[in-house]
Amino acid sequence: MRKFLNFHHRQHSTTPAPVPEVVPTPTVFSWPPEFLCPLSSQPMSDPIILSSGQSYERNCILAWIQSGQTACYLTEQPLSPAELSCSFVPNVSLRSAIHRFCQSSRLEPPSAPSDDEARLFVANLLPEPQPQPLPPAPAAPPVRAAPVIQPRIYHSATNFNSGNSAVFPLPLSSRPFPRDEPPPEETQDVIPCSLAQKLRSYDNDEQAAAAREIRQLTRSDPASRLTIASDGALLSALLQATASPDSRAQSDSVATVVNLSLERESKVLLVRAGVLQFLIDALRSGCSEARGHAVAALFSLAVEEENRIVIGVIGAIPLLLRLVGTSGAGDRATAEDAAMALYYLSLERGNKAKMIREGAVPMLVRRARASTEGEDAGSIQARCFMILCNLTVGEEGRRSLLGSDALAAASEAIEMSTGAGPVEEQALALMLLLVGRGNGRYAPTGLPQPVIREVTRLAQQGKGRIREKATALLMLLKEAQAAELRSRPPRGGEWDMMPPPPPAMQDAHSITGPKTAGF
Repeated sequence: MRKFLNFHHRQHSTTPAPVPEVVPTPTVFSWPPEFLCPLSSQPMSDPIILSSGQSYERNCILAWIQSGQTACYLTEQPLSPAELSCSFVPNVSLRSAIHRFCQSSRLEPPSAPSDDEARLFVANLLPEPQPQPLPPAPAAPPVRAAPVIQPRIYHSATNFNSGNSAVFPLPLSSRPFPRDEPPPEETQDVIPCSLAQKLRSYDNDEQAAAAREIRQLTRSDPASRLTIASDGALLSALLQATASPDSRAQSDSVATVVNLSLERESKVLLVRAGVLQFLIDALRSGCSEARGHAVAALFSLAVEEENRIVIGVIGAIPLLLRLVGTSGAGDRATAEDAAMALYYLSLERGNKAKMIREGAVPMLVRRARASTEGEDAGSIQARCFMILCNLTVGEEGRRSLLGSDALAAASEAIEMSTGAGPVEEQALALMLLLVGRGNGRYAPTGLPQPVIREVTRLAQQGKGRIREKATALLMLLKEAQAAELRSRPPRGGEWDMMPPPPPAMQDAHSITGPKTAGF
């Protein structure tokens, strides 16, 4: 009987079913405006940065270009030839900022729109075509419109507050096309199968003719570039021709590699196919023209983040440093491309250590101080400051910079400045990184009074990012001066006569710290 009662009690005293967890409904959330693509008004998943300084979702700007547009949507600045061929610079800093924001807000990272969605976004922004009236009668043939002159390629660095370098547009040239020859008007749709055999020919004239032909095919035809980069046999024959004893075949083959590297899809394919070792051999033992093209190819391949570590491992850094440090006036374009390749390589921490061990800091400082004369010397000087800004990230780089004349070189550039250009902006960025580290050696009395007066002038009369950086530098110096005065009895001097910095800019182009777009 007791067993029956116990069983009956258990049957009627079961635990209640668990209450289902109530999932809170998501509230309406507003994304920061700098995270939204101007074309889709959606948060960006794969942002890229254009030469105009604006960032877009990759699929959206690709659809924008494929719709026939040749200018930036926001600024209406013409796109560069590389951008028109759909070779974009990824905005790594903005993408990381979006991911950090999603993690802190417990949001799912945004997903990229599909190709159809991107085309729909662009179609909604384009004006409706207006019906054209029929011509009254066939008169004279229509006059062709003059071709649009595209600007030179522009690159931007990240904001100095993020620990890298300063934002500024710098005119660069990857020199994919020879300047004395225009691109061909028509390109072949099919790559001749005999090209690979001719490139392996022992007849120098036949090999040179084949190299010239494949170079012409890849000058302005993206389809040919992708086809050759994906054709293992043809690419292997092309790479073997880069070591040809004939300088014509050697130069045209390396120039073809530059053309192939303009396509973003081909950058990683070329590196995986072993193109880097052939470029290094061309740098070491090729003719002068082939060496220039090899540097341009390394510059183009280093833009892709995935390739930077590999380029540093194969030993390209010492060769590029030597070209920057020893190139004369006749090799200015080669030195500029070598400096930009080093800039992109210095974005990787492992490459920073290699560059410092190879003596990059004293060499770059020496070249920056020597690049004060000449028509285009400022471009080399600005690039040297860009690389030095990247090398300040990390203890080893800071120690190397503190033991060099980097601040003196930047001060000389500011003192000798004649306008508002990339040299002044990058010199200010480097000074901000050095003074802003809290180094007593540099703040506040480490800057001579002529330099302080010039920085004050740029803060008052400069424009855009130059004015903002000069203002930030004066504020840092003022804070350091106040800290020094608090630690000892006040004394009169020229520092007390320094005018206060002007108010910060409030326009749409002002820098607001970590929100600044970079890559």
